[in-house]
Amino acid sequence: QTSGTYKLVVADKTLTASGAVPAFRYVIIYNDTATDDPLICYFDYSSEVTLAKDDTFKLDFGDQLFSLA
Repeated sequence: QTSGTYKLVVADKTLTASGAVPAFRYVIIYNDTATDDPLICYFDYSSEVTLAKDDTFKLDFGDQLFSLA
């Protein structure tokens, strides 16, 4: 491939905590089907996020996760 733009489009996802969730700051996206589960990208929320039971957390990816040109 010598030219073009590739875009990774991912549907938004809403997660619901089934119990208390330890504080987290990063959400990682990785390839679970590959042998070594390589990292695709990560999101830094700049501060810790905590969820109590039944709280929801929306992963909003917009119109594309990222693009390569």
